Amino acid sequence: MKVSKILVADDSEDLLEIVATYLEKEGHKVMTTSSPEEVIPLIKRESPDVVLLDIKFGTADGLIILAEIKKLDPKLSVIMMTGHGTTQTAIEAMRIGAYDYILKPLQMDELMSLVARSIVAGKLMKESVVYLAHEESSPDKVCIIGKSREMLEIFKTIGKVAESNATVLIRGESGTGKELVARAIYQSSSRKEGPFLALNCAAIPETLLESELFGHEKGAFTGAHQKRIGKFQQCDGGTFFLDEVGDMALATQAKVLRVLQEQTFEPVGGSNSVKVDVRMIASTHKDLWKSIENKEFREDLYYRLKVVTIYLPPLRHRVEDIPLLVEYFVRKFNAEFGMNIKRVSPELLEHLSRYSWPGNVRELENAVQTAVVMSKKE
Repeated sequence: MKVSKILVADDSEDLLEIVATYLEKEGHKVMTTSSPEEVIPLIKRESPDVVLLDIKFGTADGLIILAEIKKLDPKLSVIMMTGHGTTQTAIEAMRIGAYDYILKPLQMDELMSLVARSIVAGKLMKESVVYLAHEESSPDKVCIIGKSREMLEIFKTIGKVAESNATVLIRGESGTGKELVARAIYQSSSRKEGPFLALNCAAIPETLLESELFGHEKGAFTGAHQKRIGKFQQCDGGTFFLDEVGDMALATQAKVLRVLQEQTFEPVGGSNSVKVDVRMIASTHKDLWKSIENKEFREDLYYRLKVVTIYLPPLRHRVEDIPLLVEYFVRKFNAEFGMNIKRVSPELLEHLSRYSWPGNVRELENAVQTAVVMSKKE
């Protein structure tokens, strides 16, 4: 398992020690510096996954350092640390390209959660997704595996739509790899140097989803203690993956539709329109047309989302891909756990091919992981 490297840059030695202690307990490798001049050289030498950077960094301006970081590595996740009096500066930092910001005095639970999310965001942008129809796949690459006719057609479609700005709707059951297809489109597009952010609509309470997408003004609702920039504005110039879009409330759907039509929106509690340039890729496991008939999904949004539709078949409909997937996952978990599994018996492959896999590729991956860990022989 790859250990995440985190650079913490602040002029307070006490803060550096406390934050490093918490991050190391979470299993991260931590580097610290109290010198603004050391930040860029450390990034060049150590290639951290996340940078925690003080906005008021001694006599230095953290925003200038942030701009230098973004020139060096546009996809590096940077979290800005700021005092209560400099919230507006933190908003400016996010416009420059910071992943997010956190207020001092730091709440460690909040910081650990933010770091975890920023690591995931960085991986989504940086880890290459390759799609392969043969067995020569590397375990250190994220792969969409398949040689079935259905998968070869999907590979062709990814190549065709990637360079356009067309909105893409990816349909398929849970576990079929919808996020991987979204990332492959992003990484093959002209927006690949911009941000890629993913948000699962089903994982966020309805009351918070609108704020998460569009941001909010200070005092917009109970608990809105400061202005917040939403995911659409964070993703300006990039690609936004809206996962499980079928779980979105109708009121939020109306605002998403406006973003698609006009590339503008108002933050929650705000009256000024925000202009953005975002390409949207959406996914769902639901039958959206049935949701439209049930008055749960807007028909006009549906047509805006499905400019291009990619359907990912369930694993039970492409059983010829199971041996390829098994071999790939065996290599992957051999490398991850230091194992040396050299073969999978024909009897097992036959058994795996007969199973219906309701959890699809994700379930197969978990099954192979368990088998590799529990195996005592080669």
